[in-house]
Amino acid sequence: MKTTAKLALACSTALIGAAASADTMNIGITQNNVGVDSYQTTYERAFIAAAEANPDVNAVVLDAGGDVARQLAQMDDLIQQEVDAIIIWPTNGEAVIPAVRRAAQADIPVIVTNSNIAESGFDFVASFSGPDNITQGSRSAEIMCDKFTDMGIEDEARVVQISGQPGYTTAIERAKGFEDRLPKSALT
Repeated sequence: MKTTAKLALACSTALIGAAASADTMNIGITQNNVGVDSYQTTYERAFIAAAEANPDVNAVVLDAGGDVARQLAQMDDLIQQEVDAIIIWPTNGEAVIPAVRRAAQADIPVIVTNSNIAESGFDFVASFSGPDNITQGSRSAEIMCDKFTDMGIEDEARVVQISGQPGYTTAIERAKGFEDRLPKSALT
């Protein structure tokens, strides 16, 4: 977790090397929904600790609370503050694209973390730091099917897939990996 936060912070710092003549770099982060799970809470704490450990960084840490409209407003606020870089953990990979585009148009590098945005917004992003969710979904299908085989129920097992928050890229990508791999795993 600390490595991810430090990597995101390092990406931000590297992207704005030209702005290094300023004494302090202002980096804004808007997160999906801190407090909803320990992972997001730990990520936020690690990010804050990494920023506090660097005297040349001032971090503006925001939480969208799972609300797309709030995250869009936070992005616009960070753009108005003219931060040096923005890190976003998107609430909705499609809905945040206009705000990410506005940041790019304002020459503010945007680093997407943990859950990517939709492909149509890739041109507006400086970098991505996060997992390969499709592979994670695929591996889940493989592991589940192997377990069914070990239990001797591979021909009768029934699966119900519960997805995450609608529009959340992580949930969409993991479901895709799971669904794409499930027929292959079930047949082997």
